[in-house]
Amino acid sequence: MPKYLRLIAPSGCDEANEGTNRYRVDLDGTVVMPFDVAQHFLHNVSGFVLAPEGDQPPEDWTPKHRP
Repeated sequence: MPKYLRLIAPSGCDEANEGTNRYRVDLDGTVVMPFDVAQHFLHNVSGFVLAPEGDQPPEDWTPKHRP
């Protein structure tokens, strides 16, 4: 099971929030988040879809902390 998944965000979305965590949407319209959070967004939040398999982050990917 991957640690992180890349999702395609709905049009016009600039970030995805889950609790107190914010996940910024990149310029390409995708957002990377932990697997369990991504599952929540895919099943419970309208408009988010799984990015193609080739666009998924590598297993050793770690998030960058942004201000």
